[in-house]
Amino acid sequence: MTVAKKSTIAAVGIALSLAAGLVLFDGSWRAVASEDVKVFSSAYGAAYIDSLNIKTEPVISTLKQGDEVTVMGDTLGKDYWACYVRTPNGHYGWVLCTSLRRVS
Repeated sequence: MTVAKKSTIAAVGIALSLAAGLVLFDGSWRAVASEDVKVFSSAYGAAYIDSLNIKTEPVISTLKQGDEVTVMGDTLGKDYWACYVRTPNGHYGWVLCTSLRRVS
């Protein structure tokens, strides 16, 4: 493999890594809870809240429908999208992003 091919492959890999990082964390944004939401200490806890065969974590806080939060970041799992939020009462934790609506 030539040096040019190696550097092209490396550049493409770096670009894809940066793009993935920007998609998964694009800075904080404001959102409103579209339903009553339980807040967990990990993305895993938020992702598997309604699972029958997986033991869930304790709830650290709750959001009522209409509560405004600051989304600090998010992550994608195999079958979930979880957001790291700061709640109105100052707690930090994880919720499913699908239970939030972005505020413009």
